[in-house]
Amino acid sequence: MKAYNWVLIAVSLLTAATARAAEVYTAPVTVISYLVYEDYGGGDVVFFVDGQPVVGCESGFWLRPTDAGFKSSFATLLSAYATKLPIIVYGLNDQLWPGSSGHVCRVSALRPT
Repeated sequence: MKAYNWVLIAVSLLTAATARAAEVYTAPVTVISYLVYEDYGGGDVVFFVDGQPVVGCESGFWLRPTDAGFKSSFATLLSAYATKLPIIVYGLNDQLWPGSSGHVCRVSALRPT
């Protein structure tokens, strides 16, 4: 094979390997439970939803309290949980919660439906 073919193959493999790291989102789901960790991560919030799991986020989602939009996101989460109204969760499947061996994705956005 010519050298440029090897370069094309290498680029294709690298692109395929990084394609998994992306923002994903749920269909409208209901928040079924959440946990607030006092010490872990300075107050990380992990929550779980019903419905079809998102590939790469099968174990739930998490909010990081140091993020600028944490208070708004947490208020949206609590409202959705209390009212049982569905939301759409956008998550980053390349930023898994370090407190779990499961696939708990960091939230990038919450959208009430």
